[in-house]
Amino acid sequence: MDSATKECTIWEAARATTASLSDFLPIKIGTKGVSYVSAGLGFSNPAKEAFDEAVRVWHLRDLGCLVSIGTGITPPARLETDLDSTSLLTMLNLSNLSRLPELLHTFFRAATDCERTHEELSRDACSLGLNYFRFNVETGLENIARYDVSGKEILRTATDDYLQRSETANLLSLCALHVTAGPVDDFQAEDDVPSTLPKQSYGIPVNRVSKSRNTVQPESCMLRDAQQQLPNTLTNKINAYSLFDTRDIGATTEDSNASQDADNWFRLLEDRVTGKNRVMDRRRKDNDKKAKVAILDSGIDASHPQFSNYPMDGGMSRFRGFGDHNCRDWTGSSATHDRMGHGTHAAALVLKVAPKAELYIAKIFNSKDGDPNTPHHVAEAIRHAIGTWHVNIISMSFGFSRRDDEIRSAVGEAHARGVIMFAAASNYGALEGKMTAFPANIVGQVIKISSTNGLGSKSRFNPEPASNDDNFSVVGEAVRSAWPRHFNLGEEQRKSGTSIATPIAAGIAALVLEYAEQRPQTIVNRHNLWHYDGMRVIFAKMASSKDGFDFIRPWELLDNKWRNKDISNRIMYELKRVGF
Repeated sequence: MDSATKECTIWEAARATTASLSDFLPIKIGTKGVSYVSAGLGFSNPAKEAFDEAVRVWHLRDLGCLVSIGTGITPPARLETDLDSTSLLTMLNLSNLSRLPELLHTFFRAATDCERTHEELSRDACSLGLNYFRFNVETGLENIARYDVSGKEILRTATDDYLQRSETANLLSLCALHVTAGPVDDFQAEDDVPSTLPKQSYGIPVNRVSKSRNTVQPESCMLRDAQQQLPNTLTNKINAYSLFDTRDIGATTEDSNASQDADNWFRLLEDRVTGKNRVMDRRRKDNDKKAKVAILDSGIDASHPQFSNYPMDGGMSRFRGFGDHNCRDWTGSSATHDRMGHGTHAAALVLKVAPKAELYIAKIFNSKDGDPNTPHHVAEAIRHAIGTWHVNIISMSFGFSRRDDEIRSAVGEAHARGVIMFAAASNYGALEGKMTAFPANIVGQVIKISSTNGLGSKSRFNPEPASNDDNFSVVGEAVRSAWPRHFNLGEEQRKSGTSIATPIAAGIAALVLEYAEQRPQTIVNRHNLWHYDGMRVIFAKMASSKDGFDFIRPWELLDNKWRNKDISNRIMYELKRVGF
């Protein structure tokens, strides 16, 4: 920052932005009288530059929310008559200059359009977990020329109409609530700050979800009923650092019908995908490349019979079972002892879906509720998983009621390395309204997983479907899996929750990666699978929409009735959408 900008007042900065060379003279700022003009083309909406400057000065953790105020929405820049590449070239001929003013005017309007910056900033805010508000008069200003003083009354009337709309009033109230709340101290008591405020963007919808292409495209967060976004005091009853267990949901979901439906889902998976001589078994070799899956949970009962023959590296490693080579504890206990059972249940589920996956166990919980050190342990576990174990997939069956910057940074590092991360959406249903737990709410980097019964009907403990993210779901009710024997409850238990669905989703991703690497390797763009974007389009291909969620059925893609060539061609086609 130079001396002139240090001395610059707000009105001078505003005046400089209007100093377009075609309209106003430059303005001199500072004691040295340095002249400034508008940055012009491409910078008509300086919101992203302002955001970047704010991050440099105050850092991301200190930003409470972003507020952008527009100057009115104008119609898209279009030529009044058709213009193809041929006529564009002939326009350079002196006899065809009549349309040149129209062309220049259209190009100028496109270059000074402010809404694209808004759309980009809205998506960035969603991805970073920041609150972003956009206020912009939508109608009535289309025909006012720039700097036309005579249009002042029209401007005032259109703005008043916009502000008097009920949705604008609700949005302003919500914005004021966020602004006055300020940045949240992650370790303050939840009752002391409105930490339940949703982290998202509010404004004009952008890039609606398109299901016609069998994939879900990213979109800006959409304006919702502002009353539903106000803090819900019930959320404060939820522990800030929670491993999602099965509390209060067992009585209705683990009955005989739910159990039968869950068993049928796994039976279908075996009959059509993973069983003997089925798709996954037809070309499988021990020395094929396997997916490495890290499970961040409550450890594992390494002595459980279901793991007694577990090999590392698909059966060709010098290691067998679980030990220091693939387990680490962050709780001060032992990673190979599970006091809760949740981690053992999750690990066995990954192997139930993808029996050849390589497992890595990170113990970050020693009870169902963590403590203020838990976020730090989670961040360390993520970095250990990507830096030491070099995993491809991370399964996280936990969630926090508020964002943590250290975890957010670790997730960003993992995403940059191509690691595919899955996180449980939440088990609190209506208690949280539309709120998804952190880190599952990191749009664009973490695949959020919700739960269904074995027939694909949504679980009552899911948060509501989000409009700014995918809503992938998989069976998570009454699912049977391994349980530590020291509880004396038998070797298996049925459990329910989005935390149960999450390792199943991770196992499905491991199956897809394993299939792509089986020889002969016919998926030429398979490298696109080994990151969030690639797996996301494949999950969309395996999904069917139901109850607002996208229910994953692996046999929609990896079905034994199809030849390997056909399956590979379908995967290649989908991956073209994210090719790079």
